[in-house]
Amino acid sequence: MLRHKKKNLATPTEILKQSLVQYYRQNICKFFTCKRKLVFATKFFLGSIVCIELAMLSHTASVSAATIQTAVNNSTNDYTASDTTVQFNGKTTATGITCIRINNIDMLPVKSTITALSAAYRYDEATGALTITGNGGEHRIVANVNALSATVDGTNITLPYPIIRGENITDQSADFYIPMDFYLKQLGYSYTYNNQMLSVTSSHLFAVTSPDNSYNDTVYSNAISGIILDANASGTANSIQVTTVKDMNASDLKISSDTKEYSVTMTFLGVKNGIGAYEQNIQNGIVRSIHIWEDTSMHSTYVKIYYEKKYVYTKKTLSNGGKITLSKGNFSLKVALPDNVKFSKIKTTDQYWKKRFLIVIPGKRKNFYKENPPYKNNSSIKNISIKETSAGNTQIIVNTKSLKGYKLLSCENGFTVNIGSPKKIYRNIIMLDAGHGKKDSGATAAGVKEKNLCLDILYNKAKEYFDSTSSNVKAYLTRHDDTFINLYQRPKYSKRYSADLFLSLHMNYSTSKRAKGTEVYYSKVNNKKSFSGLNSKIFATRMRNTIVNDLHTTNRGIKQAGFVVIKRNTVPAVLVELGFVSNPRERGKLKTSTYQTKAAKSLYKGVSETFKKYPTARSRKNK
Repeated sequence: MLRHKKKNLATPTEILKQSLVQYYRQNICKFFTCKRKLVFATKFFLGSIVCIELAMLSHTASVSAATIQTAVNNSTNDYTASDTTVQFNGKTTATGITCIRINNIDMLPVKSTITALSAAYRYDEATGALTITGNGGEHRIVANVNALSATVDGTNITLPYPIIRGENITDQSADFYIPMDFYLKQLGYSYTYNNQMLSVTSSHLFAVTSPDNSYNDTVYSNAISGIILDANASGTANSIQVTTVKDMNASDLKISSDTKEYSVTMTFLGVKNGIGAYEQNIQNGIVRSIHIWEDTSMHSTYVKIYYEKKYVYTKKTLSNGGKITLSKGNFSLKVALPDNVKFSKIKTTDQYWKKRFLIVIPGKRKNFYKENPPYKNNSSIKNISIKETSAGNTQIIVNTKSLKGYKLLSCENGFTVNIGSPKKIYRNIIMLDAGHGKKDSGATAAGVKEKNLCLDILYNKAKEYFDSTSSNVKAYLTRHDDTFINLYQRPKYSKRYSADLFLSLHMNYSTSKRAKGTEVYYSKVNNKKSFSGLNSKIFATRMRNTIVNDLHTTNRGIKQAGFVVIKRNTVPAVLVELGFVSNPRERGKLKTSTYQTKAAKSLYKGVSETFKKYPTARSRKNK
C-alpha cells in the first residue's frame, strides 16, 4: 500500500499573519515614502500582529478546556471541566483532573483520582453498584449509578446529587462522577478546593487500600481491604490496623513476634491479599517498615511490622481484622532467648553489694548474644557483659550506677527487665542480718561457730526462698560472706537498702548445757507502729510463734532488750536466738543441712506471712 505524505495545514493564526504581511508589502510600504514614517508604521504593524496572536492563543486556551458529557435519565448535558491538581497529605499525587460543577455541587471523578487519594473502587456491571473503599479500608461507600441513595459503612445516606457517568469529549475517556464533599468526608478525609487545587488530608500517618476486594470464595474466606497506620494524640504510640472485606472468625488471625529482629506478624488464614505484594518504608521513630505478601500455596496473607527496639506491642483481634499497637516500653532491658530456652529455666543472682545482678541462661550462648545483644533502655544501666561459665551456662552481667532492684517479665521470644529503686520494684523488703563475722565468731562450742551457722541459714538456705519466683519479699543481707561489720553500721543498712523490716539471726549460749529453745527480742525504744499498725513487738511475737510451731523448739518467749541492731534501727526490728550451741542436742541439729533448711524455710514463712497480714503501702496500692 502506498502511503502519501500528509500536508501540514496552517493554523488560523498563521493564515491571518500571512495575509497581514502580504497587505503590508503591497500597500503600506508604497504609501509611506518617508523613511521615518515607514519605520513607525512597521513597528505599529508588528505590534498589531503580536496582539492578534496573543488574543488567538487566549481563545485557543479557553476552548481547550475539557468538556464532560453526562447522561442522567436519558438526558445528556455538557459541562466545562476545571483542570485540577490533587495533593494528598501535602504531596502532589495527580494533575489534569477534570472536576465539574452541577447545580452548584462540585463533582469529582472517581477512577482518575482513586490512586491519588489512596482509595480503591469496584464497579459491578450486572447490578450497576459502585463500591469505593478509602482510608486504608476504614470506610466503604456503596451506591448505584444515577441513584440518590448510598450506604456508608452499612448506614443508608442520601446523596446531594447522584453518582453519574461522564465522558471526556476530547479524549473520549469515561469516569464516574461523585459529589466531592460527600465522597471525601465519608471516606474520612478533610479537604480544600478552589477549582484549580484540591488539597486532601488524611488523619492517618499512612494508609493503603486494596484496589480489588473481590475473591474466589471456593478458595478464600475473606480478603484484605486495607492497612492503616495511626499515631496517638501525643505521638508516643502507633497503631497498625489491618481490615478485611467482611467480618471474620477470631481463629482466622494468628499473631506472632520475633524479639531478635523486633518484628510482629499478623497471619490471616484463608484470606486473600487484595493489596498485592507491598513494602512501605516508614521510619517515623516507632515503625520502621510494613510488609504485606501472600503465600498462595496456603491461601494466607501476612502483614509484618518492623519496629524500633525501645517499643513493645499489644495485639487485638477485631471483628473485621487485627490491630497492633506499639508503645514505648517501660522496660529497662530487653533480652532475646534462643529458641530452645524457656523463660522458666532462667536464674538470677543479685550482687547488690557490687551494684550488679546476673541473669543466668542455660547453655553456652555467647555467640547468640553477640548476634542478638540485649537492648538497654535505661540510663541507670552502666554496662552489660556476656560470660560463659565453667558450668556450661551463660551469664548476662548487668552493672548499674547505683543500688537498683530488678524484675524479669516474660515476653514472646524473650523477656524484659524492669530496673528501679528497690521500693519501686519490690512491694516488701527485709534486711537480714547474719550475726557476727570474720574476727567475731560469736558463740562457739565443740568447734561449731555461731557466725557460720547464721550465714549458712540466712545466705545459703533462706536466700533461695526469698529469691524464688513465688516470693512476695525481697531480702537484702548485711553480709554474704565471712566479713566483719561494725555493730553500729548494721542497723544503718535498713535505710541504705530501703528495708521495711529488719531481722538479725543469732545462736544462743549458756553455761548450762541443758538450756534450750527459741527466744525473740525487740527494743521498746524502737517499737512505734509502722505500716498497717505493725511494730517490733508484734513482729517478734509472730516470728517466735512461727519458728516454735515449725521446728518444735522450746518456747522461751519474746523479750525486750537494748541490742544495738534493733534499738538503733529505723524500721520494726527483731533479733532471733534460734537455738543453743551450748546444748549438745540442739547443736547437733543446727549444724545439719536438713535442719538449717527447715529453719530457713520457717524464717521465710514468718516474714512472708507478716507482710501479708501487715501489707506495706506499696502492696496495698498495687493490689
